[in-house]
Amino acid sequence: MRRHISSSTRYVIYGFWYDHFRRNVRPCANTHRPFCTPLPVVIEERGQFGVSLFSDPFRAVERARVWDEGGSRDSMDWVTARMEYDALLSRFGVTDVAPDQFSEWEIVAATFLLGEMAAHTKLHGAKFVVVYIPSYFQSPAPIPKPLENWLRKNNIQFVDAWQILDTMISTGESPGIPGDFHLTARAHRLIGDAVHAHVRK
Repeated sequence: MRRHISSSTRYVIYGFWYDHFRRNVRPCANTHRPFCTPLPVVIEERGQFGVSLFSDPFRAVERARVWDEGGSRDSMDWVTARMEYDALLSRFGVTDVAPDQFSEWEIVAATFLLGEMAAHTKLHGAKFVVVYIPSYFQSPAPIPKPLENWLRKNNIQFVDAWQILDTMISTGESPGIPGDFHLTARAHRLIGDAVHAHVRK
């Protein structure tokens, strides 16, 4: 963004895809490896504190490994990472938050990211618009209230794509490409139309 924005830029449209954000932004141990080894975090539940791992973090590591190594499964780095993760699992519990419910640290990370982007956009006299794309592998949910409230408080425009995706699913149309799960051309077009309508207001 810093490389491509200029004084002629009118809008910066940022697609905030929850699935990608949650997969890529997580507490990681400083292992000096090119992927995330999950870091245990302190969790409070009903007034009780404990140390836990977020559920399914190794699946993200598995995907990264397959992409990085073209599907090779014999790297010792990955074997070591798996052993480390299993050791963590044996010591700590596993926790999760409901789909599209941001944890406190995710809100901190998201608002920092969006705040930096909005400030840089403003320096160039452009308008910053966030397009929130919920996870659509099950039932999509609206933008989480803490994030929506922060966007409104900071006068950052946003488009919530959840209703578009929810309507597609409820009418029997998949918003994701079969076997790939990235948005279909039609889903892109519908969301693009919503963004266009928003910026023309």
